[in-house]
Amino acid sequence: MKTMPSFRLAAGMAAVGALALAAPPSEAQQALPAAELLQHVDLSGFGTADEWFRVHVKFGDLDNDGQPRDFIRYVNSNRMQAFRYDGAGAVELLWDYEAPIDLPDPVVRWMYQYALWDIDQDGETEVIGPFATERGFVELRVLDGATGAVEASRLLPILNPTLDHQSRGQTLKALIANVRGLDTPQDIVVLEERASNGDIWVLTDTLDLLWDTTGDAADKRRITASNVFAYDVDADGRDELVGSWLLDDDGTRLDRLTPAQWAAEDMYYDHIRRAVAADFLPDSPGTEILYSHAYNEATLFDLTGGTVVWRRDTLAQSPGIRVVGEFTADNPGLEFVFYEPDGGVSQLSNMAGEVLAELGSLRNAYTIDWDGDRTTDEVFACRDAVLVDPGSGATLELRALYEAQANDLIADDARLYGVAFDIIGDAREEIVIADETELLIFGAVGAAPADLASPWQDPRYRLAMANAVTDFFCDRSPWFDWRTIGQVQ
Repeated sequence: MKTMPSFRLAAGMAAVGALALAAPPSEAQQALPAAELLQHVDLSGFGTADEWFRVHVKFGDLDNDGQPRDFIRYVNSNRMQAFRYDGAGAVELLWDYEAPIDLPDPVVRWMYQYALWDIDQDGETEVIGPFATERGFVELRVLDGATGAVEASRLLPILNPTLDHQSRGQTLKALIANVRGLDTPQDIVVLEERASNGDIWVLTDTLDLLWDTTGDAADKRRITASNVFAYDVDADGRDELVGSWLLDDDGTRLDRLTPAQWAAEDMYYDHIRRAVAADFLPDSPGTEILYSHAYNEATLFDLTGGTVVWRRDTLAQSPGIRVVGEFTADNPGLEFVFYEPDGGVSQLSNMAGEVLAELGSLRNAYTIDWDGDRTTDEVFACRDAVLVDPGSGATLELRALYEAQANDLIADDARLYGVAFDIIGDAREEIVIADETELLIFGAVGAAPADLASPWQDPRYRLAMANAVTDFFCDRSPWFDWRTIGQVQ
């Protein structure tokens, strides 16, 4: 039986694992604005519920009219439809794709990820991602967002999915990054995971291969991340990729982030679950990475010295950082929320690793702006459809609202995921819950702040939305600081 270390820390740091639970944040609780159903979009005329089993949605400006409220809905590469949405409940089908071969139903937890982005910088949005082919392998495609026409394609050495819905299946994700140091991100990162084995491919906007990890025999193709994260950690204008290793913009391995002995022991869980890179320690120069993986609640890694500042280990296989943000004015600097599955609770901590408060389970969550106040952040637990203000402890459950107002409830063998996005175009984000026949759009009651524009005006928000994930981990990559969205850098 493997013995897990209880805690590791740099010299001079207090042992986080020994801390008693601190007093909760300020008692001056301000309740979250109540939710109301803003729009109900009926999609039942565009296919049966069986065709859209375990459906996911992504938003963007597909028709290039400057309004980012269009969307695709898809069931991995089995089926995809693109819609123009008028913002008032009416949709127009732009195009419809169905795989030319029989493919299994998607698995319960894992799915494909597509990016909506102007990858060639021609002023028009493309849909970028993986599609199964009749040749037995997966093809990366760039589709015209308005018509669905294939603008570019490249076959990848990834086998078509063949597992049924009861098996742990294949995850394929495409995200946008900037490894070439261009004025606007125009590179594509493809991540494959199949039963914790996999690889990364990095390609240009014309699908020329820059580098990949397929020739790396040292780690026996053990995956470098459950999700791969792109950040410019050394401020050279080029993104690095964060996984089990920090990979330079050319694929060179820099620092190993998971325990070094795991590579030699070929541990199947040797992959990063979540990672955020930022200047978490203002008194220390440069960027730090806050990350978690199996048997590790959280680690703060200092890139300047290549050292662990502090680390919280656990005997649980699936703990992890949920969100990073500015959640309470009582604590200077950013905070983070991590989940400890053995206890079934999430905890709010500061960047010294000190626990500030307990918040409930908060599985599969990310930071959103529900109320339009960007001085502090809220958390949306997308799988449970719960909003939380970590600073006050206030919660708002949306599942009951969805169940009361949906025409057809989501299938029993699917998970209820919500997507946060500013689909209305005000200063706040709304929450969209999709099932097989409809979209329900919930927003905060009351007027939005008049002095803030839509976050869509900020390129960091648009990139985060292009790379937004609504699967098992429900994170957003890359992380951004809501306090500066819409403000001059």
